[in-house]
Amino acid sequence: MSGSYQINHANGVQLTTISDGTVDSSSTSLTLIGRNYAGYGVFLNENFVYLLENFASSSPPSKPLAGQLWWDSTNNVLRVWSGSSWKISTGATSAGFSSPPTDLSALGGDLWFDTTHSQLKVWSGAQWITVGPPAAASLSTVGAFASTILDTGGTGHNVIQLQFGTNNVYAIFSSDQFPTTLTGFAPLIKAGLNFNTTNSPNWVLSTQDTLANPNTLIQRDVNGSATVNALNASTVNAGTMSAATYVGTASSAFVGNLAGNVSATNINSTLLTSQVITGTSGIYGTILTASQPNITGIGTLTSLAVAGSTTLSGGAGVGAPLVPTANVSINFGSASYYWNNAYINKVNTLSADLAERFEADAEYEPGTVVELGGTAEITKVVKECSDKVFGVISTNPGHVMNSGAGTDLTHPPVAVSGRVPVRVIGLVTKGDRLVSAGNGLARAGSKEELTPWNVIGRSLVDKLEASEGIIEAIVKINS
Repeated sequence: MSGSYQINHANGVQLTTISDGTVDSSSTSLTLIGRNYAGYGVFLNENFVYLLENFASSSPPSKPLAGQLWWDSTNNVLRVWSGSSWKISTGATSAGFSSPPTDLSALGGDLWFDTTHSQLKVWSGAQWITVGPPAAASLSTVGAFASTILDTGGTGHNVIQLQFGTNNVYAIFSSDQFPTTLTGFAPLIKAGLNFNTTNSPNWVLSTQDTLANPNTLIQRDVNGSATVNALNASTVNAGTMSAATYVGTASSAFVGNLAGNVSATNINSTLLTSQVITGTSGIYGTILTASQPNITGIGTLTSLAVAGSTTLSGGAGVGAPLVPTANVSINFGSASYYWNNAYINKVNTLSADLAERFEADAEYEPGTVVELGGTAEITKVVKECSDKVFGVISTNPGHVMNSGAGTDLTHPPVAVSGRVPVRVIGLVTKGDRLVSAGNGLARAGSKEELTPWNVIGRSLVDKLEASEGIIEAIVKINS
């Protein structure tokens, strides 16, 4: 017999063809043997040895195939050929490089030891993420690292330093207090968080000062006190400010927020602007300004005179109507904190229907016709002319009852009365009574089909297409 062998890859793609009586040592790292080759046993046995030892050598195989293993005897590491490079079989491309490797897995997981920064990094599939350590003291990097600082007596203290750039220590965490000559932290590092007073990137935050200024964060303890020369901050959070008088001038006006209970004889300011005053027990005194800011979230307004305005934009007026100067999103109360009773002569809403939240067995889009049943309280209607029909998932309800039962996904508002968009199939004439059409839809019902229990509502428009669409209808469900 004569002929040749056709050798294929595992995926079926042809690798090479070997003629009878010949061998092929150029296509792969093994010797491929043709039929009737004399002395084939040597090559066959050597092939087995190469596979057992994973081509162990200081040099890689010259004709590797994707997926082939090689034991790198110089570095004592097992590598795999990706098709373009030898990768460590754990996922790393190399034991260490100063720049990131290429030929990365799309699934992520490749490891790279960054020899420039002495950091181990892992490829996420989109970017390199540092595993650690976060930083080293001598490196031009951003991060945190543990170190030992000598006090003035030569005793070492273990701390954690926060660093921004070379030798720019921004803050130090210490478990104990000790004297130091370290620039920015001298003469004392306290137990806890210490900020650098001279070498911060763009501003100074200090736990060392006893005198405050508008740009200083201070720490008060049993060994020190604080004197505030001026109030000029974005936010002032106070537990209680009582029996106080704040007199503002053009140079020392209060600008910011007051949070807490404010009980003042007078709050007199010629320039009291851009603040939000919040409290729970009450505000006492006089606010003098020609242009009122927002006053929100307060408890009781007592003996408060408001000069220069009869309407507070988006807030509560004293002896004045509640009239916003523009459309605002303001809630009266919340799901956690609400008014007990409301006595209102008339309520006007821009939305049309009355709805109540019910637990649904699935997520349903607005306009879906639902009935009582399923694995929860409601499910989409499944039959035509169903007398179990219960309502329509509301699109934008004007009134929502049982509002704290859940979210729109788990407890959608069901319109039981009023104008509401409805998912409808088939032709509809304005005034037609609607019945269920199955699959969460409605349709026009004939007189012979109508009963006191299966009518969903009446169409307010004509629908001229037979395919599914949304129409407005007046809905009222009979019990």
